[in-house]
Amino acid sequence: MPSCLNMCLEWWCYEILVLLTGRLSNPKRMVAIITIVFNFDYLLFSAMLSLATAASLRVSNELGAGRGMAARAAAYVSISMGSLGGLISAAAMAGARGWWGGVWCSAKTGES
Repeated sequence: MPSCLNMCLEWWCYEILVLLTGRLSNPKRMVAIITIVFNFDYLLFSAMLSLATAASLRVSNELGAGRGMAARAAAYVSISMGSLGGLISAAAMAGARGWWGGVWCSAKTGES
């Protein structure tokens, strides 16, 4: 239940931010920009959520089998992979800042 509530609050915060962005000057542009950023964020979030789920399952299986050192190693690997994934995601988001908007606009208008 707490995990579900946490996920709901996170998604609701995104929606509230979109609504509040509509109150800024030039609201169409601002909402479009924040929507593009959030879509890119959702793409990265789904990969990190998959990694977290797999790591949780692996660590819990090792602990259930009574292999504490293997669970510790699996936890270290998952933290390392999560950190690496976060750095790669940040670099991808920063690197695609000029490209992603053009892809989004082409997909929405049907242009190539």
